[in-house]
Amino acid sequence: MLFASFGDSFIFGSELKDCDPNHLYDSHFTWPRLICKKLNIDYMCLASPGIGNQQIADDVANIIATRGNSVVYSIHWTWIDRFDYIGDFPGRSCGHDVWATLNPGNSEKKTQWYYKNIHSELLDKIRSIGLVYQTIRLLQEHNCKFHMTYMDNLLLDQTWHTTPSTKFLQDKISKYLMTYDGYNFLEWAKKKNYPIGPSSHPLEQAHQAAAEYWLPKVRTLLNSSAKEESNASK
Repeated sequence: MLFASFGDSFIFGSELKDCDPNHLYDSHFTWPRLICKKLNIDYMCLASPGIGNQQIADDVANIIATRGNSVVYSIHWTWIDRFDYIGDFPGRSCGHDVWATLNPGNSEKKTQWYYKNIHSELLDKIRSIGLVYQTIRLLQEHNCKFHMTYMDNLLLDQTWHTTPSTKFLQDKISKYLMTYDGYNFLEWAKKKNYPIGPSSHPLEQAHQAAAEYWLPKVRTLLNSSAKEESNASK
C-alpha cells in the first residue's frame, strides 16, 4: 500500500532542516514521512509550497485516475484565498501547461490587481468548498481510503459571506475535515509551544508530535476498508 500526501508547504516541509530551497524534493522530517517510516510503508509527497486548493484537488484527481484505491490519500487543504491558474512561465506541470498561483502576500502587479478588483471571500468559499466536496465524492466513488485536514478556518465559517449553497456544502464536507484538537497545524503547534520558523512553519518537534497524533488514524486507515471509513464519518 502506498501512502500519498497532498497539500502546501506545511506538508512539503518548508523550513525543516533538510528543506530544499529550490523545492525539488520534500523534507524527510515531515509528519507523514515519519509515520510511513515507522510503519514501514511506501510514501509519496505531492505537496508543494505556495499552491492553492485547485492544484491540491487536481493532484488528488490525477492520482485517483492513475492509481485508484491502491493509495491511501492524506489531503491537507490550504488557505482559500490562494488563486491557482494556468500560467505562462515555468512551474508545476499540468499536462503540457504549468500551474501558477496568486497569493495575497505577493507584490506583483497582477496579484495586486486580482485582489483589488476580482477577489472576494464568498468566491473563495464557493470555489474551495466545491473542490473539497468534489474530491470527497471522487474518493468515495473509487473506494479510496482517505484522511483530510485544513489550514483555513474560513473554509467552514458561516458567520460572514455565506449563502444557502455554501452552508449546505459546508455541512456536507465538515464531517470529513479533521483537526488537531480543534486547531489547524500551525495553531496547534503554537498552542503546544513548539518551535516555529521565521516564515511561520512548524519545525521538527511539531512534526514529530503530529506524527504521534495522527499515527492511530493512519493505522486505522490501513487496517480498515474504505467503506468502513466512509460509514464512520457519517
